[in-house]
Amino acid sequence: MAPDQEPIVEEWQRTAAIQPIEWTGDLDDDCTARWAGLTLRAEEMKRADWWWAVYDDRSQTVLGASSDEGVRITTGKKARLAAEQKAREWLTVVFEKVHTVVHYYDGPRRGIADFQGRPHLYVSDFGSAFFLSPIDDDVFCLALEAWAIWRRWESAEVRGMRGMAPEEMLPADRVRHEELRSVLAARLIVDPARSFRASGQFRRREDPEWNGLGLEPFEVSWELIEPAAGSIPDLSAK
Repeated sequence: MAPDQEPIVEEWQRTAAIQPIEWTGDLDDDCTARWAGLTLRAEEMKRADWWWAVYDDRSQTVLGASSDEGVRITTGKKARLAAEQKAREWLTVVFEKVHTVVHYYDGPRRGIADFQGRPHLYVSDFGSAFFLSPIDDDVFCLALEAWAIWRRWESAEVRGMRGMAPEEMLPADRVRHEELRSVLAARLIVDPARSFRASGQFRRREDPEWNGLGLEPFEVSWELIEPAAGSIPDLSAK
């Protein structure tokens, strides 16, 4: 297991999650549960002061801990229940496919992702907040074609062939790239009348079709914030 791997939820984990969580060790002092690819810990740090944490076994990532909650846990039972709740939340939150990432800075900032099963343009607003705007099927297909062109260039760059194509497209794709860029600049935009804001949690997605080169695939879980109100900022340069 590599410590720098992103935590992901694999299908076998969701299947295994139907099994009960069983704790081992001293339930009145320090105990552990291993469940569906996760490790849950609960420990009394001092009298009537318990700590808990949940780890992803594959990536060795802390998925949640009592220190993140800001609430004092006074019994072992409460600590175990809090850890179990966090573990179940991690495996049951609905994540949807991120189709493109055309701007990345400490995470995806702009591209196309599904929201409730339909493709939407997402554009970073502030922090984890995004503007989401539905797009039609024609624009979606054009955007995927443009994304495939960029992916081919990206793969060539990773293989050390960057000198062949310094402008983020391979020579054979140049003409089509320019055509798509012109069309998408006019049509792949946030529609103020139909847009809304949502908080997005992105994570790495397991994708057997990915060639292992360049930006890894992502998925996202959305939580509605509010409908967009007033004017939409100029997002063309983001």
